[in-house]
Amino acid sequence: MRMMTALLCLGLTVCIASGTAAAQNIIEEPRLRTHNSRLYTSGGGSVAYTRGLESLLINPAAFTGRGELALLSGSAALYAPPNQALRAPVATLTGQATPLLGSLSRVFDDRIDREGLGFGGSAGVGYAGSSLGLGIIGDFDMFLREHDGAYSGHFLAEAGLVGGLAISFDWDQLEISVGADIRPFVRLRSDLSDPDQVDDFLSGTPFFEAFAPAPTLNGFGLALNTGMTAAYRSFTFGLAVRDIGGTQIVYREHPLGEVVESAVSGVLPPGGDSAGELYDPEATYRLRSQSRIGVAWQPDWGDVFEPALYMDFTDLHRLGEAETGFVDVFSAGAELTFGRFLTVRGGTSAFGFGAGAGIRFGVVYLDGGISFGREVPPQAGLDMSIRF
Repeated sequence: MRMMTALLCLGLTVCIASGTAAAQNIIEEPRLRTHNSRLYTSGGGSVAYTRGLESLLINPAAFTGRGELALLSGSAALYAPPNQALRAPVATLTGQATPLLGSLSRVFDDRIDREGLGFGGSAGVGYAGSSLGLGIIGDFDMFLREHDGAYSGHFLAEAGLVGGLAISFDWDQLEISVGADIRPFVRLRSDLSDPDQVDDFLSGTPFFEAFAPAPTLNGFGLALNTGMTAAYRSFTFGLAVRDIGGTQIVYREHPLGEVVESAVSGVLPPGGDSAGELYDPEATYRLRSQSRIGVAWQPDWGDVFEPALYMDFTDLHRLGEAETGFVDVFSAGAELTFGRFLTVRGGTSAFGFGAGAGIRFGVVYLDGGISFGREVPPQAGLDMSIRF
């Protein structure tokens, strides 16, 4: 009975997520690209193989796993190949470039009219395990590109609280886990296309000073997510739906400088333009619902070698849309841990290919890697976290 109830609830959720009626004047918000190297180097992770802090981002059903507390988890990445990404800290230390949130143009001034120039990062603390998931996670992403003398770019940032529960039970030879979480968050999205502001930034003006007048949507939303896993021996099937039914974001528009000044005080700026360059009061802004199914294979080979293989399909209903092929919904990854202290991983997704590695020093984990995309520039980054 519990099995049928769980499957019925998830089935209804998927139907709602994929079949929500289209409303008029809906503006679909872009999703933040992850800068967690554990994810972007392995095909974006898997709904059937996730644990710890990453499960707060992927599948709440994983909350039933072994408990893990993540402290001081942070990541930073540059849109650049490794050889050029290493030039940034060197240039900063030698005074040839200002810090990361200042201008990197002296290091990457030859990239903006080709692959583009950008950086991003994330930070979070959280606990996942013993049927409970709770955490605070923030992400940001900045990207600039020049084409035919015109600039285009964005600055996206989100910060939110994630809290959820999961249950597990056995059904015949299957171990079933079902979970759900809620995510209240604040979000901002800036347009970085003004040529004067871009020129100031590329001339060495710190980022938030150069783009202080940039029009910025800022507001809040409340997301609901759910998922399940079914494990049989070394195989696990996973299903997750994020932003059930589409998550509406209540926006207002202010200059970026005003938003940052208020955010430092822990609030969003009051009021805002009734209409602006980005804000349309007649429109509904939302994050589109996303559904993923996947399968993972994790054989028990002892403590010396711990392999895992997985593949996922994201929003399979998109295959019926124009210009959407199998490669756009498919992702796969592999991970191999040696002696529980060294991990190598790789994967592919709609964005391209990635590879990385991680090493453990007691409770300190260091991870890094690079990904090469079809529609986005290469990304190289490092992560550091303390996990118990």
